[in-house]
Amino acid sequence: MTEPLYYSHSGQTEFHAAVLEIRPGKNGCSVILDKTCFYPEGGGQPSDIGTIHGLPVQDVKKENGHILHVIKGDKGDLPFAEGDTVTGVIDPDHRRDYMEQHTGQHLVSAALLKEVSLGTVSVHHGKEYVTIDVDREVVSREEIIRVEDAANRVIRENHPVEIRWVDEAEAGSFNLRRQPKKGGRLRLVLIGGYDAAACGGLHTGFTGEVGLVKWTGMEKIRGCQRLYWKIGRRAYLDYREKTDVINTLNILFSSKLKELSDRAGKALAEQKRLLKEITRIQNERSRMLAESLFGRSREEMGKRVVTYQFEGEDAGFIRKTLDALISRGRTVVCFVNVMMDGSFTWFIGCSEDEEIRFNDFRSEILPLIGGKGGGKPPLWQGVGRNPGTIGIFLNTFSSFCHKGR
Repeated sequence: MTEPLYYSHSGQTEFHAAVLEIRPGKNGCSVILDKTCFYPEGGGQPSDIGTIHGLPVQDVKKENGHILHVIKGDKGDLPFAEGDTVTGVIDPDHRRDYMEQHTGQHLVSAALLKEVSLGTVSVHHGKEYVTIDVDREVVSREEIIRVEDAANRVIRENHPVEIRWVDEAEAGSFNLRRQPKKGGRLRLVLIGGYDAAACGGLHTGFTGEVGLVKWTGMEKIRGCQRLYWKIGRRAYLDYREKTDVINTLNILFSSKLKELSDRAGKALAEQKRLLKEITRIQNERSRMLAESLFGRSREEMGKRVVTYQFEGEDAGFIRKTLDALISRGRTVVCFVNVMMDGSFTWFIGCSEDEEIRFNDFRSEILPLIGGKGGGKPPLWQGVGRNPGTIGIFLNTFSSFCHKGR
């Protein structure tokens, strides 16, 4: 059995312990100590992180009364053996973060039940936020605000968070927020008369240490509503980040906070109008260019071959021009688009009544530009590396097509 120091000394971050056993495994070795400050994963709370004898602890889990510390490497490679005394160090920031998350989640779950009669179905303590699934599909913003305000009020009141071990029969006198999932000896977390729940997780000593809880979003999940929360330092960092974003937007839109939504809405509406106008102009421009290129091309053997070099054009505009040409029938097209950095792309297309046996001549024309790519009728495309030979590439393509290759 491993003595769980994290329950009796939750603020302790360094300890010395004897190595009872080292078990080899697929993902490294599981080290069992006679005592530990490392909290094992459980109850929706992830395990502590840190080191043992300077080696990173990958995972901590509980198994048959033992706490397994997973360390990467083979048993024979570890710098300690069974019977040795080692020093363990947990990451205090990581521990503190999840103590804030867990206590804050208890406050939110209690407020959900007290304020809006919503029971907590499940909880997940993630790396970025805490999620709480509640037993209703629809939750209003007004209800969320009531819950958030209530939880933060209890935080400000700075109630003590008491841990008490009781027998199953005694637990009934504490008006628990939910029924315990198991019987026997129970560990209760009591928050100043506001909440009582059976829980094996680690918690702050007072509600004030949580600092802040902030709702950030929700979504429907399997008949429940999943609520997303930032808690503790995460909530402060989230507030700081969003303040920075809003201040930047205020400058960009030359607006005050209360005007920002309206300004942003008008800007998006104007953007949609401009994009629609740009699309109209681009369509007309591609139609006119296609008409010009078609008129300048020569017809041989009943078909036209159109080649052209673009300079830094939008790929969508090139495709529209190509489509406008091949829609005329009996037409094959080869375009190259050269960007400012010298890189370029190529496009080859053909109308439905024409056939390009691209695989028959790709080995002859693509090496001319150091090109690669492919496709299938009516479009082939790719990239090239040698812009100095684009003219040869276009002329060679034209020759192949006029010869019927």
